[in-house]
Amino acid sequence: MAIKSTLGARRIVFCAGASLLSTLACLPGLAEHFKVSDSSTETKGGETLSVGDSLTVTSSGKVHAIESGTDVEEQSLESSADHTAITNSGEIAVVEVAFGAASACIGRAVGLGGKGKQAEIGSVVIDGKRTIAMGWMKMEETNINGRSGWPQVDNLELGVLDEAQKHGFDFVMQYYPWRNDEREYGANRAEVLAYMDQAQARGVKIMIDIHGPALLDEITRFANIVKNHPALYGYYLGDEPDSRYWISGSKPCAPAELILRYKTLRAEDPDANHPVSIAFAMNLPKSEAQSYFPACNLAFAECYPTAWNPTYPSEYPFVAADVAVAKSAGLEYMTVPRLFGDPYIDMPTPEEFKYMVFAPISVGAGGFMPHIFEGWVPSPPVDEPSAGFRNVIVYPATDILRDIRSTLVKGDLIATSNNADDDVTWVFGGDANEAVLVAVNNDPNLSKISIDFTLPGLDPSVRTAEVLGEERKMMLDAKKSFKDSFDPYGVHVYQFRR
Repeated sequence: MAIKSTLGARRIVFCAGASLLSTLACLPGLAEHFKVSDSSTETKGGETLSVGDSLTVTSSGKVHAIESGTDVEEQSLESSADHTAITNSGEIAVVEVAFGAASACIGRAVGLGGKGKQAEIGSVVIDGKRTIAMGWMKMEETNINGRSGWPQVDNLELGVLDEAQKHGFDFVMQYYPWRNDEREYGANRAEVLAYMDQAQARGVKIMIDIHGPALLDEITRFANIVKNHPALYGYYLGDEPDSRYWISGSKPCAPAELILRYKTLRAEDPDANHPVSIAFAMNLPKSEAQSYFPACNLAFAECYPTAWNPTYPSEYPFVAADVAVAKSAGLEYMTVPRLFGDPYIDMPTPEEFKYMVFAPISVGAGGFMPHIFEGWVPSPPVDEPSAGFRNVIVYPATDILRDIRSTLVKGDLIATSNNADDDVTWVFGGDANEAVLVAVNNDPNLSKISIDFTLPGLDPSVRTAEVLGEERKMMLDAKKSFKDSFDPYGVHVYQFRR
């Protein structure tokens, strides 16, 4: 069978057994995306789609039928947000697509650790604008040097806000901010507002942690304090409810309880610009996680170690599946990288943290919020970051993202590779005059040598790419192609300017 598409007067045929091929020569700017045949000839070669693969309509169009093995699905797709998943292992038998615009194309949505292909650029909305978000999840210095309760407006906390402003972080969230001796939300109104005033003066937003053992009326009272403050970003309503959650001692929080809290919060603050978030410990495709989706607008996924560990396996290979599930549910999505050590996991190196930032972005995540402990010692103890760790570990990676994200979110461009293997993922965004390619090797063991990329949408005058953070440049040939190599967990960020 064949994958068939009608575009104007010309029929384009893709061999289903060969899957989606590499070029589409009839569309301006998309000459490297799909292989084109004559009106009745099937193409040969390519890859077979299997479980977890999907077709994406990136412009208005309709998928009439998808047959995979013995299952047939019929679904109408009318926007770039629509995806139809392949549900059975094996070859696609029939897909027929009628496009409404000459700029339309079909692409593959792939997973980290899946086929090495391009992903759609992810983002979230902050203050009504699309961006790839950067935030801090910071443990408050409770019971250290007499400190307790909400962040006090002193040199320590102002320093955190100053650094957030300097390095382009959008928001800060104080984790467990309530008083030890007073868990009633709203009791420390002056401290909360003074801290938010200082954040607002620096152009930094605050996410409010209200995930603790508060009663419904306390949630209402606290939301009433902060809902009209211009520094408010949103609310952190749940902390790993899919794996553990305690209310009044050891009672677990059922989905219905958290959904009730969400409705209570939304009744007091219905502003859609103030997202309500939950941090999930499990992968989002699991039903335990999805049962909490009605209680949030923003999903955080804990992504702690970078490598597989027999005690604490990495979450990064599952990010792409998380992104797809969150998108299908209408949720924004960010990751929570870990910036502390314990008996099982070391602090990341600068190279590992660069991967922790850009690997999720390369498969469509909308941002990140690293979790750090400073001045607070839990039980069992964790390794606190050493002085100046942000300058050594964090900012070399995040400063790159700060400088490129406005270009990336302009829109997706086409970038292809003839020899990238299963472990290479990338996003490519911008316009013909300025664009950014973020490419990642997700293999922890093997280097990738001479991976090629072709970028047909760039202006003809663009002849070089600056590799950000590496003090080197790549030359593009006449076809807007270049080759580069990748270390294990290697990340390269290429900037193209006219």
